[in-house]
Amino acid sequence: MPAPSMARDVFERIVNAPDSVAGIRALINTANPTPETDWLDFKTEPHDQKQRDRKIGETWSEALGGFANNQGGVLIWGIDARKIKVRGVEIDAAWGEKPMTDPIALMSRLTELQRGATDPPLANVEIKPYELPERPGSGFVVCYVPEGAFKPYRSEQASRQYYLRAGDNFIVMPRSVLAAMFHPRSRPVFKARATLSWALVDRAQVGGRDVAQLACNIELINSGTASAKDVFILVKTHVIELAIFCENHEQQAIRLEFDTAEMLERRDGCCREATATD
Repeated sequence: MPAPSMARDVFERIVNAPDSVAGIRALINTANPTPETDWLDFKTEPHDQKQRDRKIGETWSEALGGFANNQGGVLIWGIDARKIKVRGVEIDAAWGEKPMTDPIALMSRLTELQRGATDPPLANVEIKPYELPERPGSGFVVCYVPEGAFKPYRSEQASRQYYLRAGDNFIVMPRSVLAAMFHPRSRPVFKARATLSWALVDRAQVGGRDVAQLACNIELINSGTASAKDVFILVKTHVIELAIFCENHEQQAIRLEFDTAEMLERRDGCCREATATD
């Protein structure tokens, strides 16, 4: 299952649970620890309360940019993550709870900070606060950060860097990855649509024999991100197999196969589509 689906699934399981606080606490399980991953991160109150707002802003900005530049993720405030060994491997995992002060106020602050946390701004972020039933005024905040539609995102309150979520950490994006995001590879991608039809020729015209005349109409579509220059096509007739050449890209091939039984039933035309492979 792709990471975005897993992140969304965790978020919805928490927010749709009959008892969301119990659902969050279930992530803290020393027998079967919940690790931090590409799409899941845990945060707690900053140690320096005098710098609380600044630290939360930096953490939030980093998480928004890092998750948006990857495939999205879930950030849960109020869970302490520590290095633990699982089958001899050291991982960051949920260790215990450290509830946040006034989760409703924190939700409001995160919403306010979101507007200027990244460049470009990130939309469709969801933030849900949960107070502890036994300790009103403290609790958890669960945030869903979607994959960004306008990558790359720069984290404006976190050293104005481009971050990427990788494993259990947010890292400064390597130059090669950043360059690929700013200048994605463009190329033509061909798709072929072929319609094959047939008709019986008048027997009087062919010496009383049964002869079928085939007609094939092929439409070639460029669904890629670059124009194709000087396109040249070779067609193999024993099957419909196209070899497509263009000046500004390597060769692509498309193979279209028709079913004989279907052709006998539909002499007016059978249609097939396929996308090229390099």
